[in-house]
Amino acid sequence: MVKLVLINKMNFKKYKNLNKGFTLVEVLVSTMIFVLFVTIALSALIISNSSAKRSVSIKTAIDNVQYSVELFTRTARLGTMYTCFNANDFQVMVDPTTGSDCALGQGVAFFVLDPTVTPNQTDMYAYYLENSGGNGRIMRCVDRNIYSGGAPVMVPRSMDLWAMGGNCIALTAKEIDIDMFNLSVNGTSPSDAFQPSIRVQVGGTVTIKNDQSPLYVQTFISQRQYEQ
Repeated sequence: MVKLVLINKMNFKKYKNLNKGFTLVEVLVSTMIFVLFVTIALSALIISNSSAKRSVSIKTAIDNVQYSVELFTRTARLGTMYTCFNANDFQVMVDPTTGSDCALGQGVAFFVLDPTVTPNQTDMYAYYLENSGGNGRIMRCVDRNIYSGGAPVMVPRSMDLWAMGGNCIALTAKEIDIDMFNLSVNGTSPSDAFQPSIRVQVGGTVTIKNDQSPLYVQTFISQRQYEQ
């Protein structure tokens, strides 16, 4: 009888231990720890995704500036009679007999002979810094077929930059503030011993969702047509 009672007590303790579960406090603590880890992981993922998007946006803006400078370089190499002028000038005049040197300008105009049309025509280009409306922009203006039939005649040609309308476009995006478009133009006079050239320095700031990143591009342009 005593043995049977002892066996029953042992079985009761065994089943009692098997039926024991987690307390409410333990469940709440475990849930809080799980939620904390998930929150940290999601925060890291969101930050990483935001940083990646920001990096892509900045890279796109920098590529935009580099493309603008490359377009300017390709066009200017084919040009003649480089004429330097200042930012926000509303008018520029190019003399077909001589250019205009400058140690520090913010714009340059020149002639380009276009052999792709028949008869050949001469176009007039102007690249300059425009910052009258807030953010600085690199502008390009084109006045086509100013001298029909080939090379320029010996008459100066003017370009009214503010009246060009659709013939003037901004090359840089609105997220980019160009505060430096320094041009050093040399060798434009036919009587000197130097080949016409332009040293270009472009600097500014890229703003993406209140985050700012500086940018700087420098290049050198030499006139392709040999000056006799």
